[in-house]
Amino acid sequence: GFTASELRYALASAHYRQPLNFVAKDKMGNETFESLHAARQALNKLARAERELRTAAGESEVPTFASLLDQDIELGPFIPAWEALLGDLNTPDCLGKTFTALKETHDDPKNAWLALHIILAGLGIILPVEESVEVPQEIQEKAQKRWEAKQARDWATADALRDEVTESGWQIKDAKEGFEVVPAE
Repeated sequence: GFTASELRYALASAHYRQPLNFVAKDKMGNETFESLHAARQALNKLARAERELRTAAGESEVPTFASLLDQDIELGPFIPAWEALLGDLNTPDCLGKTFTALKETHDDPKNAWLALHIILAGLGIILPVEESVEVPQEIQEKAQKRWEAKQARDWATADALRDEVTESGWQIKDAKEGFEVVPAE
């Protein structure tokens, strides 16, 4: 149930000179795929950050590798990530520094967006495509009631409604001015 991108990310998250175990045992002795689950979560975070930069840059399409080569791109905050990649192919450090660079404020979002794609291309990482998922009306209504309870500081009701939404396989992400309902990760 894992994608090729998730496998590639899991491989890139470990240094090539170190062993990597895909299968780990939990406390009950059951096999788990923690590294692949972590890769899935990291790719989803990268994809969200990429979409935010793409929107801020006013772009609608993901750039092709060829189009990246045709542009004069300053790596800016992504320089440490690129240097980590060039330094003995330290892919785990490159990934960590990429996430650090994404947390920074970008004066030129288009350049930052292109620089991110340079790093992703260097790592051979393909981000998951955003799937349009329609939130069921019942879940949306519960999330709205939760938001209203939260605004009224009725924490018990808000927590109970959040738990109901979570048990249904959805997650509520709060923001200053509202909320978003997304499939649970």
